[in-house]
Amino acid sequence: MGCGCTLTLTNSTVSGNSAGSLGGGVYNGGNLVLIHTLISGNTAPTAPEISQTTYPGYTATVDNFNLFGVNGNAGVVGFTLSPGGSDIVPAGGLSTILLPLALNSPGTTQTHALPIGSPAIDAVLSGCPPPGTDQRGITRPQGAACDIGAFELVPPVCGNGVVESGEQCEDLNTTSGDGCSATCQSEPPGGSCPVCGNETIEGIEACDDGNTEGGDGCSATCQIEVEPPTCPVCGNGTVEGIETCDDGNTVNGDCCSSVCQPEDLGTTTCGVGACSETVDKCVNGEPQACTPGTPGPELCNGIDDNCDGRNDIMGTEGFNVLTGTPGDDVLVGLGGPDVLNGQGGNDLLCGGAGLDICNGGPGTDTAIDCEVKLQVP
Repeated sequence: MGCGCTLTLTNSTVSGNSAGSLGGGVYNGGNLVLIHTLISGNTAPTAPEISQTTYPGYTATVDNFNLFGVNGNAGVVGFTLSPGGSDIVPAGGLSTILLPLALNSPGTTQTHALPIGSPAIDAVLSGCPPPGTDQRGITRPQGAACDIGAFELVPPVCGNGVVESGEQCEDLNTTSGDGCSATCQSEPPGGSCPVCGNETIEGIEACDDGNTEGGDGCSATCQIEVEPPTCPVCGNGTVEGIETCDDGNTVNGDCCSSVCQPEDLGTTTCGVGACSETVDKCVNGEPQACTPGTPGPELCNGIDDNCDGRNDIMGTEGFNVLTGTPGDDVLVGLGGPDVLNGQGGNDLLCGGAGLDICNGGPGTDTAIDCEVKLQVP
């Protein structure tokens, strides 16, 4: 502000702002009046919290239960804090003074809540109320005195079933030894303190959708949201809420069902012979590709090793006369005296035990364990 007017802030919180030179929180060129106001966590190379003009005729009126700066540094220029006055310069970091900006119930606008132990709590020793409420409409004071800033902390009530500021758990009682202590702090292993976000409804939880995010029907504290901002919409291509898949449609038979749950459509097989592979059609709601194996050279084993769809022609342990086709064949005689006729193509003739006659015929043929070889290189 640089109009030469008077800037008055009462029961306000100024945090998270920045400037390129000075006055990250407040840059004022006129009169300044601060009443019960918290200015902390702003940034600028000089005077990160407040830059107040020193031009003659303008004044800064403070010393009225305000809080300035972090880590023992008020972060102000243009006025001096009175030693022993009512204003506070906290020694701790920002997290001990304010919590991140959030929509804190029952408010309709975002506020910075006060953590348990914040120096701003019960620090306005006189002159409040008024105002009678904070930014959210919470009655002031809630403790022995009003809190500095726009937020009035409602002290947590252990055992009321709601995890509130300063509490780590809630099990609807104030009894220790059950995983959640008499002051609603998590106890060592052996208790039964519910864990929101683990997909298991425990203790006082009314729901658990595997996360700690609000707005999806189950709140950040695992309570059912009466009017969730958005409900899961199956078929929009985004996995939401209790959905475990979403393929952009509501059709069954494509691995993700019409209600966005995985389907079991059995298995599928691809390839032939030694290249045959069998896979599940669906995994976690996603269709799976089936890739045949790699063909190999033909062997005398009764298997389609080169994966051309032509099975080996097998004999028995006795006398056999095996005749191939005009194409490439594998003839396996096994035991006994056998006659193997390859016909056309490039054939593999496997005589086996016994006196075997292997007639390759046209083509480039290979004979193994054949006592008599005809038309075979």
